[in-house]
Amino acid sequence: MKKSKLTKVIASVLVVASVLLLNPIGASAEWKQDYNGWWYSEGDSWAKGWRYISGNWYYFGTFGYMEKNQDVDGWYLDNNGVGIKCIKAGEFDILKSTSGIVKFNRNVPWGPGETGIPLVIPGKIGDIEIKSIGNRGFYDCGFLTDVTIPDSVTSIGDSAFGRCVSLKRIIIPDSVESIGRDAFYACDEAVFYVNSEKTKQYLIKYGISPSKIILNTK
Repeated sequence: MKKSKLTKVIASVLVVASVLLLNPIGASAEWKQDYNGWWYSEGDSWAKGWRYISGNWYYFGTFGYMEKNQDVDGWYLDNNGVGIKCIKAGEFDILKSTSGIVKFNRNVPWGPGETGIPLVIPGKIGDIEIKSIGNRGFYDCGFLTDVTIPDSVTSIGDSAFGRCVSLKRIIIPDSVESIGRDAFYACDEAVFYVNSEKTKQYLIKYGISPSKIILNTK
C-alpha cells in the first residue's frame, strides 16, 4: 500500500515537473516596471520584439522595454503600448474599425524662427469617412497653429491635441458629441470657433472658458 502511494506521489511530481519544463515562460512570465519603463519577464530572461499578451499585441525594444506612441512594422503603439493595426494614408494613421485618426505623422521643422502651419483635417481619407480623432492623435504637434475639424467627426479622444502649444484657432463642428480628458491640454492660446449655441454650451460644460469661444453666426 505504501509503495503504491509513493508511486502515485512520484508520478504526480513528474507530471508537474514535465508541465513546467514544457512551459517555463508561461509559468513565470509577468509584467514588471522600473524607472525606465515596463518590461515583460520570461523566466530568467525578458521579452523582445512582438508578444501577444492577454489579448493584445505589444512590442519590446532592444533592451526589453515596452515601446509606445510610435509606429512599428505598420502598427501604431498607443499610450499603453497596445499595438493597433492601422491603415497608412499619407500623413495619417487610420484605424478602420473606428474610422478614426490615431496619429498624425507630418514631420515639420519646428523651433526658433519657425512659424508653424495650419491644418484642415479631411472629412474623408480614401474610402474612409473620418468620424473620430483618437487618443493623442495630434499630441505634441507644437507646429500646428490652426486646426479645422471636419463635420464628420463625432468624438475627440483623450489628449488628442494635448501640448499643441502653438494652436491659436480651432474650429469645432456641431457634429462633435464627446470630448475626452485633457483633449486640449496646454493649448493655452487657442480660441475655439463654433457654429451653434449648442456647441458653445457643450464646450463651456467641458471646461473651456466662454471668453475663449467665438460663435460664428454667418
